[in-house]
Amino acid sequence: MLRPRRFKKSATPVSHAGSMLSLFKTRSVVDPALGELRRSSGAWRGHISVGGAPAVALVLPGNGNEPDPRAIEIVRELENSLPDWRAGIAAALLDHLEPYAAEADTGNFSHIKTPEDVWPHARLCHINVFEQSGVLTLELGYGVDWDEDHTLGARFQQGRLVELNGSTGPL
Repeated sequence: MLRPRRFKKSATPVSHAGSMLSLFKTRSVVDPALGELRRSSGAWRGHISVGGAPAVALVLPGNGNEPDPRAIEIVRELENSLPDWRAGIAAALLDHLEPYAAEADTGNFSHIKTPEDVWPHARLCHINVFEQSGVLTLELGYGVDWDEDHTLGARFQQGRLVELNGSTGPL
């Protein structure tokens, strides 16, 4: 009769470096300004708080070893750039509100008359950096009370607002 072989238990963790198991380990890097970024689904992901708002999803391009340094620099500059961009973002959000303002079932937003009036009804939801038409693009995703079905992406290229995309999300 064969007896089952008993293996001695070891308290020392087994290292899988160089084995197939190490291929599936999530890569991560820590940036002094952006915090921990983890490689997942072909991008570098983390969370960031901008302008005192709650932390939102951050998605950056890069290779398998590190995020794109240009993308990191764009996000690092965001805190300084955002005050200058606020008026342009608010104007674009107000333009987006116009067709919704007439609809009775979207709530009463008639009190929103100026771009600055949109801010109590808008919140930052995500920050993406990606290539669009060969140019590194920063997208600030905003949720707005008058359009609960979409997240609006304020897209910036080389420091300029180029469009407000009507349906976006973290990449």
